[in-house]
Amino acid sequence: MLQRGKNVCTFDAAIGEGTRKGLLLTRPIDMGEPFALKKLQDMRLYYTKYNQGSMCKAVLYVSNDGIKWAEVKSLRGGSYKYFRIALITEMTDDDRLSGIALRYELNRGNKLR
Repeated sequence: MLQRGKNVCTFDAAIGEGTRKGLLLTRPIDMGEPFALKKLQDMRLYYTKYNQGSMCKAVLYVSNDGIKWAEVKSLRGGSYKYFRIALITEMTDDDRLSGIALRYELNRGNKLR
């Protein structure tokens, strides 16, 4: 079942010709290290495109406290504790989005405690 506003539709009614726009927003990702600063090295989007009119764009948001978020234009920035990924899509029924791979390194401050 798919809900649009106050109308409820089945998936059969959603299948059709052409592309449809969508937005996917992940939960805050801490990479299993919630207190360490991480620097992203690489972000790979696994997306299969069968139509020339289809597109899938990724927007990266970062935070150090999990409350205030900022958009990052490049992976060559600083180190952060939390990441969120927004995917803006315009896909057909044949296109597939199967996952995202993130490669990162922990930022060590060289502080002995």
